[in-house]
Amino acid sequence: MQYTQPKLKLSILIQATAKEVREQLSRAIDETTEIVLYGLVYWFRIWDHEYNLYPTKYLLLWLDFLMKDIESNLIDSKPLLHLLKLIRTGYYEPDIEHFN
Repeated sequence: MQYTQPKLKLSILIQATAKEVREQLSRAIDETTEIVLYGLVYWFRIWDHEYNLYPTKYLLLWLDFLMKDIESNLIDSKPLLHLLKLIRTGYYEPDIEHFN
């Protein structure tokens, strides 16, 4: 996957993802959608607190499964999936203390 846009800072990417998840939760029409979105929130918590924002193979596989669930359960999943693909591919500038 090639990108022509400059890399976003990780902190901005996480903020944009959190905003999109909040919007999706406010529009959620069933329990499955909520479970998938809260699973994503849990993934971010584990990535931050247990792995210090270091992307391991295990975490990326877990994110792949979450992205498939998001695609199949959310009505408008494209904005959120775009943000998650940037995280999944590592297309960001690390700017959070864990990297310093």
